[in-house]
Amino acid sequence: MTKHLTLFLFIGFALGKIDKDTSNIDYYKEGMIAAKKGFC
Repeated sequence: MTKHLTLFLFIGFALGKIDKDTSNIDYYKEGMIAAKKGFC
């Protein structure tokens, strides 16, 4: 049972991993938007 649980957890982590592409994010602009909303 432990072998199966470990296998399912490993597969779940492998499939659940999300690679976000952060190369196109303008952090200065995002910061200005957050500051206008009052999240600073």
